[in-house]
Amino acid sequence: MRENVRRTTDIKTAADVLLNGGVIAYPTETLPGLGCQPDSDTAIRRLLQIKQRPADKGLILLASRLEQLQAWIAPLNAEQQKMLQAPADPPTTWLVPAAANSNELVRGKHDRIAVRITTHPVAIALCDRLG
Repeated sequence: MRENVRRTTDIKTAADVLLNGGVIAYPTETLPGLGCQPDSDTAIRRLLQIKQRPADKGLILLASRLEQLQAWIAPLNAEQQKMLQAPADPPTTWLVPAAANSNELVRGKHDRIAVRITTHPVAIALCDRLG
């Protein structure tokens, strides 16, 4: 019980940092990730600076379910939707067509965007809290 309370507090704190334009480290199925809100250009630029990553390479969008990615990706056919929603072992990052209005800082200079549906409980909780 105590661990659940602590985790809930940690998720709330991390979400507050993200909502205020911050960058956080968080666990994923593979390696710890660095993340920010994908709709904050300031946060994305800070993330790119921390990672020392060129903006033209793009970033990975993490979600707990496909619906959270709808504003960022072009409509997918039924086969693509099924593929993204199926549990992947090992965890898989998919390249899918980017929505026409998707942020270039997220997709880089590409017409596709990298997405992953997470199965890590902490990452899921963060995604669900932030939508």
